[in-house]
Amino acid sequence: MANLFSSADRAQLSKPHIGQSIHVDLDHPTLGTLRFHGGVGTVTVQGEDWKGVSSPDGRQMVQVGQIQDQRLGTAVAVEIAISGANAEFMAEIKSTARSLEGRAANVYFALFDTETQSILLWKRVMAGFMSAPTLLWEGIGTRVIQLTIEGEDQAKNFSTAEKWSPAGIRKRFGADVKGLDFMGVDIKEIRK
Repeated sequence: MANLFSSADRAQLSKPHIGQSIHVDLDHPTLGTLRFHGGVGTVTVQGEDWKGVSSPDGRQMVQVGQIQDQRLGTAVAVEIAISGANAEFMAEIKSTARSLEGRAANVYFALFDTETQSILLWKRVMAGFMSAPTLLWEGIGTRVIQLTIEGEDQAKNFSTAEKWSPAGIRKRFGADVKGLDFMGVDIKEIRK
């Protein structure tokens, strides 16, 4: 696998006073392209506005879960959670949940100078497709949308003669293979 960061990128990473953030853009069927970052407020990067989903009191936050390493027979995936969504946004996601599956999503890594707020490095680290969302409602103000972004090469190295399901792939390649685990998952809504 090729290195994600070049030697010039690594020189930027080693500078003092450097901040980093993860940005995600999602192709929503009715709302268009949604752009989020894990910070506070709206930032503009390369002419696009990215909405922050964190707040100083810690009530809103985007979480980036485990990022699986790309290996033979493994689907590359990133799990994200958007918390603190208002009821109208949750209703919109619920009404379009089935049509979200398979739409484009990208994950970006940004490196910036914390003193000047200038972007030093902007890199798309994953281009992929969204899974069906899981909607989590907990009491009166806690709302979470969980999505898995699967890599474009999720089906690489799998024979088209086999059944395209987690069970079919494990039958051919063994019990340890996690390929296609995120395809066709049910939409989940959890109320506590």
